[in-house]
Amino acid sequence: MAEPYQGPIRDERLAIELHNTRYARDGTGVDALDDPVQARAWLAAVSRRGALSELPAGAGPTPDALRGLRAAIRMLVAATVAARPLDPAAVAAVNAACAAAPGVPRLRLTDDGPAVRETTFGDATRAAVVLAVIAADAIDLLAGPHRTKVRLCGAPGCVLAFVATHPRRTWCSDACGNRARQARHARRVRGGG
Repeated sequence: MAEPYQGPIRDERLAIELHNTRYARDGTGVDALDDPVQARAWLAAVSRRGALSELPAGAGPTPDALRGLRAAIRMLVAATVAARPLDPAAVAAVNAACAAAPGVPRLRLTDDGPAVRETTFGDATRAAVVLAVIAADAIDLLAGPHRTKVRLCGAPGCVLAFVATHPRRTWCSDACGNRARQARHARRVRGGG
């Protein structure tokens, strides 16, 4: 049996889930992609989402390839949240990952029901397709209507990103919200405001 992914999975967009493979546990930074077993476990955990669910089994991208795309996505998310210009090198890295396996939508007829939309990726390797799907998700997120909803968690010590489902949402999870409220309460009790 494969080892389960030990990091946070928040049912976010694929680009945000990749961003969140760098996280904090007990005040210590963790990079899930430093461990090849955890990198594979992360891929398995998100493999049933969107276009990834249509891919045949096979080798996924290397941890180094995932880290490279993640670095670009993290830079773009940080700039988006801070309303700063996007870094051209990060944009180029996301575009290159997407271009390595361009997806082509097509309509497929079924025998017993309505036509189905599917995406084909030509002769691209599964590893290139996985990176392209995540990169395309980052493009859709950061250039689409949800761009203004991308946030970094406001809880002490949390480094995760999320897409706000409510305009006042400031935490990636209920647990982080509780931690933030507890910290605020402790400051008030100590007289620190």
